[in-house]
Amino acid sequence: MTLVMLLTLLSNLTQAAPARLEFEVASIKAIPSDNGSFKPPAANRSMTLNAAGISYNSVTLKDCILAAYQVKGYQVTGPSWIESDSQLYDISAKAGGSAGQPVTDGQVRLMLQALLAERFKLTLHRENKELPVYALVVGKNGPKLKPAEAGSAPAPAKLNFKTGSMSFPVTTLAEFADYLSHHAAINRGVVDKTGIKGVYDISLTMFEDPSSMSPADMKKSIGAWREGTAIFTQLQEQLGLKLEAQKTPFEVLVIDHAEKTPAAN
Repeated sequence: MTLVMLLTLLSNLTQAAPARLEFEVASIKAIPSDNGSFKPPAANRSMTLNAAGISYNSVTLKDCILAAYQVKGYQVTGPSWIESDSQLYDISAKAGGSAGQPVTDGQVRLMLQALLAERFKLTLHRENKELPVYALVVGKNGPKLKPAEAGSAPAPAKLNFKTGSMSFPVTTLAEFADYLSHHAAINRGVVDKTGIKGVYDISLTMFEDPSSMSPADMKKSIGAWREGTAIFTQLQEQLGLKLEAQKTPFEVLVIDHAEKTPAAN
């Protein structure tokens, strides 16, 4: 091989190496915990990720990992502190980007991965594991689902205080299953195995006669519903669906190392 050919090859290899995606500027502040006694209210927690960057308030390190790698909570294993409300952070970062080339959400997630590695010294690896899940299936008497009107636009889930119900407009069964996986009493992944296609307006009545409840009672009732097991019965009675315990292989992220105190901004 001639010297010219060798130099050309080395030049091409150098040009082919992708540049590491990083935020233009980033700030991470650990929220004082007063030895674990201070816990900011859940209402303070917010997460915004878009082409401009990220703005996270009162989040755990696990919240950040889930956003960065787009996995579910049950797909991450590591020390308990990464999801503790006594170990919270405020994070803001600007994505920047080249003129005329807007940054994508996917690129922002890669930037977040790099930020976690740099500031929290986060290292992890992937494994395939068989995890306990619930399969969302059709009950013995068939589904009780209301098809969404043609042309209806998707909308976020809504809590109706007047009826004591949660509504999921223009929702697929796969999206509904994903919501169920975040219910505290279920506490594991939920996989849609109904075989039902299309979109539906789904509504679950959480408790009866909410009109007689004070705001404080309503709050307690919602909390009890989210922690309790009534949803298993409600799925069958109201929607004709049920949850069956199964095991399914998943790719999981195993945290090898992470530091509680982020490196200085």
